[in-house]
Order: sequence, then C-alpha cells, then structure tokens
Amino acid sequence: MTKAQETMYWRRWGAVARANRWRMVKGRLDEAAVLGATEAHLKVAAAAAAIALQGHRSITAEDLRHGCHVVACGRDMGHGRMGNKEFDQVLNYWGDERLVRGLLIEPLDLGSEIHRTNPGLKSRERHLWFLREECLMGYVASECQRIYGTKDLEGLGDVELAALSNHMRKRPHALKNSKAEIRDPKEDRNPKAEVETAGNPF
Repeated sequence: MTKAQETMYWRRWGAVARANRWRMVKGRLDEAAVLGATEAHLKVAAAAAAIALQGHRSITAEDLRHGCHVVACGRDMGHGRMGNKEFDQVLNYWGDERLVRGLLIEPLDLGSEIHRTNPGLKSRERHLWFLREECLMGYVASECQRIYGTKDLEGLGDVELAALSNHMRKRPHALKNSKAEIRDPKEDRNPKAEVETAGNPF
C-alpha cells in the first residue's frame, strides 16, 4: 500500500464509521451502531463477531474495520499488506471518492455493486488513466498501433491493456514529465516480445 493509499484508507474508514456510527462510547460499541441494515452490514457484523469471539469480548469498532477486510478480501489481513486488488475490494464497500460510493454508505449504489462483481474493472481503469494522463498520447497510440494493430485503447482486452501499460512504464521518454530524449519507438529492442511477457504492473 502506498502512502497515498494509506491516507485514503483511513479517510474512507472514517467516512464509513461516521455513516454507521461504528464508534466506541465509554468502552462499548455505540448502541446506535448500524449492524443489520443490509446484507453487506450483516456480513461485516458476523465477521466482526467472529473476531471478537476469538478475543472473548464484545464487538468493537476495530473488529468491524477488520470485518470489512474479511468480507471484501475473503480473509482478515492488515491493511498495510493489501495490494491494489484487495484495496479496491475494500473501497467497493467504503467508497473511493470517484466511481463508487460504497455499499456500506450507499447500499443501492449501482457503481459499487458493478465493481464488486467485476473486480478487474478498477485495474483496467488504472491502466487507462496512466496511459492517458501520464504518457504522451501520440507515442501511446503509435505503440498501440504497432503492437496490436489499433489505436483504440478501449478496444484492447484486459491482458493487452496491462501489457501496454507495463511496456510504456519501461520507457521514461514516453512520460509527459520525462526529460529523456524522445526516440523513435522502432529503435527499441524487440518490444513485442517484451509486451507479450509483461506482467501486471499493479
């Protein structure tokens, strides 16, 4: 988890805790805490209860936070160990301040449900954002055409888009803020083979 993600993690947890009154009052969970409003709330409450049972105590706000990890990621894990995939899954419940409002805040938010059931969407959006916002689009389009026979980034499959993103990350002169001398991409050594074997940069 990056520093920016860490900041966002605590900010979004704060939003969820406020929305559901998941806070401690005189050493006990707030009596008005929302625990059964939706299926998502019930699952988080059940996961939190299991965590609390292991400690032989009542549910705490901290248990609910980790209960969210269990429901979103399938297991309890420290947030610092989360990769992009796991963090994305948590944000489907907490909201990402951009595309999804979070199932624990806006239970009927269609964007949250779509992203929850299609976990690859966030990864795809990150790759598209990087290529459009961080790279020189002329160079991106040229490489996309050369490697895949099209300039349409949206038309690429998830694997091809991830490979193209990784391909561009390895070429500093392709970045908008690069001071490197821009070369003809044809000078690159066997880039097609490199793209074909590239892994997910996220």
